[in-house]
Amino acid sequence: MRKILILLGSLFLITACQYEVIKVEVIPPPDPTVELSFATDIAPIFTANNNCTACHAPGKTSPDLTTANAYQSLINGDFVVPNNPEASLIYTYPNPNASTHSWKHYTTYQAELLLTWINQGAQNN
Repeated sequence: MRKILILLGSLFLITACQYEVIKVEVIPPPDPTVELSFATDIAPIFTANNNCTACHAPGKTSPDLTTANAYQSLINGDFVVPNNPEASLIYTYPNPNASTHSWKHYTTYQAELLLTWINQGAQNN
């Protein structure tokens, strides 16, 4: 009788468990054949939730990544080398795999956007 009660109790516990499936959203990398826009695709990486602009703003750490100044600050400060992401500090320094930037890193998707934009010539469009 005891074995039957243990068996029934175990079955009850197993059937009483609920499992919640967590869906992970996978964002595909940007299509390199579709031209990215600095204003709509790249600049928001820096400004969303003060992601970068908490430190990189006028009078703070260079480059100034505020919306009004980001492009000129990146190009004139040699932070971007068009068509050469490996030589572009804006891509390599806060890259998700880098150990150089101590505060924040890009997400994998943000790094892919920057890589694609730089490979497309880093246009101010």
